[in-house]
Amino acid sequence: MYESLWNLGVFALLLTLFWRGLKQPGALKTGTLFLVYLIAYSSGRVWIEGLRMDSLMLGPLRIAQIVSLVCIGVGSLGLVWLYGFKRALPDVVSDDASAAASAQNFPQG
Repeated sequence: MYESLWNLGVFALLLTLFWRGLKQPGALKTGTLFLVYLIAYSSGRVWIEGLRMDSLMLGPLRIAQIVSLVCIGVGSLGLVWLYGFKRALPDVVSDDASAAASAQNFPQG
């Protein structure tokens, strides 16, 4: 029950960001929704796994909580990379590079 409510909240957050991104072109960078999802879902996992009684433990934390904390860290670093350093994620190809690659692979004439 708690997890379902949390997931609905994450969905509402992502939907809100998506619609705001449509209204303001360029405001939402490629990868932002995924990174926000990674942080939001993992935050819920940390909380929900804390409620469980039958989990594998590593010290005071459950393994699932440790994995979720790592995901929160990766998502946070990704958002800092996008918005703090104002750089694209490494897997994003710019329009200029895409056009050049397309012209190289499919020459005209």
